Amino acid sequence: MLKRILYTGPLLLLVCCLHGQQLRRHALKCDLTAFLKGYSAAYEYRLNPKTSLELQGYFEKHREPGPDIFNGEWVAHYAERKTDTLHEYFNTILGSSGWQYVNAERPLPQVAEIAPVSTLQLSLGIRFIFEKRKSPWRIFLQPGCVTTRHRFYDITDKILVLQNVEKIWEEGAYPNQYRIKRRSVSYQQTRTMLLKNAWLIGLRYDVGVARKFGKHLFLEARLSTGAHLWLPYDEPAPPRAARRFWAKPALLAGWTF
Repeated sequence: MLKRILYTGPLLLLVCCLHGQQLRRHALKCDLTAFLKGYSAAYEYRLNPKTSLELQGYFEKHREPGPDIFNGEWVAHYAERKTDTLHEYFNTILGSSGWQYVNAERPLPQVAEIAPVSTLQLSLGIRFIFEKRKSPWRIFLQPGCVTTRHRFYDITDKILVLQNVEKIWEEGAYPNQYRIKRRSVSYQQTRTMLLKNAWLIGLRYDVGVARKFGKHLFLEARLSTGAHLWLPYDEPAPPRAARRFWAKPALLAGWTF
């Protein structure tokens, strides 16, 4: 009895798979244009000759933030000094040194308030197919929904004045007297960088055309448009896949089975 099950079980499974392939078609796709910035692939499940479901994923890693980007808090101390020479009687500035750093300590390098890291997008759509019998061409319309995870560094700077000292004294002899005014300011700069994940939800609509080459291979050209219900941040503008409204053309190669 056990031998019969071992022999007939795989045969029954194979028959069921073949029968299922007669009713439903599967397709794996690779987005050729996505390789310019990231990676994208899709899986299509054919419900019937006129309708199918498609699940697509897209991942884009943005440029490296740089050595000045970290996850945590950084505190720096520095001081500046300015010396002015003033006329004794008219109180006019005869010369100024401008603001200069007192020692080797410097403020932290300037960075943008937002540093994008990566964007991951998943979309699910229902496809309506229009094609003629025995024609290699087909046109499709595909509404759907999309969810996006945008990862970025949120950067904030706080500068606290620790000490502000002003000294004034006189130099020179009458009638060539003048005043020296020196101002020294000490600062504490606290920079906080937090790695955040912003989850977005939106709608998507694709329209395109596909061309079959033989029984399995096909190419698909489409225009994808979408809109998110909210944004991860307002400024600077997020990457295209995480914006409020976005549109992108794509060329995909696929294999049906």
